[in-house]
Amino acid sequence: MPLNPIIEALKKEDFRAAERLADNISLINTFDDGPEEMGVDESDKEFATRTGRTPLIVASEVGASDCVVKLLRLGAKVDLKEKTTIPPRKRTALSYAAERGHLEIVKALLDHGAKPDTKDDNIRDEIRGKTPLHYAAEAGCLDIV
Repeated sequence: MPLNPIIEALKKEDFRAAERLADNISLINTFDDGPEEMGVDESDKEFATRTGRTPLIVASEVGASDCVVKLLRLGAKVDLKEKTTIPPRKRTALSYAAERGHLEIVKALLDHGAKPDTKDDNIRDEIRGKTPLHYAAEAGCLDIV
């Protein structure tokens, strides 16, 4: 599958379209294919950084709170980690929402069972094992900390 249409709508900041597309349950927990599955050279960082993610992860990062709530209501899995390869982050929706200061989204994710102590699986030793709290504190999002 190429880029998930929900994610495409979110990246275009067309949050209403993303919400409509979320009605297609089969797309909710679907990862975009990574560059290797799509036959794209991994050195193409612009392409690689937009793949390997679920709609919930992207919606949480960009602050699309209505879309996040709808995805959660329809059964989006809150603790799935992204599968990006460049950079190899392996983070959850909660870590992005916390880092970006999206308090309403953080609360919604926690209310739906997101684990606040989930550590990322980044392969870079200096940032491996960060939790959403780490990201929020580093970004100065004190209302989340």
